[in-house]
Amino acid sequence: YTLAVADSAAGLQSSGTGNPVIADASTGKATSVTWPGAPKYGYTVTGTGATIDAAFSGSKYAGFTSTGETIATRAAATGGTADTISITNRVAIDYTVASGGYTDTLTYTVTPNYN
Repeated sequence: YTLAVADSAAGLQSSGTGNPVIADASTGKATSVTWPGAPKYGYTVTGTGATIDAAFSGSKYAGFTSTGETIATRAAATGGTADTISITNRVAIDYTVASGGYTDTLTYTVTPNYN
C-alpha cells in the first residue's frame, strides 16, 4: 500500500479580516526541516512495519501540499502484524498571528498494492 496526504489550502486559514494564514513549515517533504518555530504549521511521520519516507528522519517536519505526497509505503503483505503509522500535526503561533479560528482540510489516501 501507499499512504498519501494532501491539503486543500496553503497552511491554516482564517476567515477573519484579510483571510490570514499560518504558513507551512516547508514547501513539502522534499524541503522538510527541524521544527522552525512560530508561526508555522506542519507534520511529521513515524511508524513501524511500513516504510516511512526518509524526509521525516531525525524528527523533521514538512508542510502539506495541495497535490499530495506519499508519506509511507509497504511493498509486501503485512501478515499477522499490523503496521503502525503516526502522523503528528504541529502548529506554533506568536504575537504576529491574527486572533481567530483557523481551519484546514487534509485528505489521507491509502492505495492498496495487490501482489
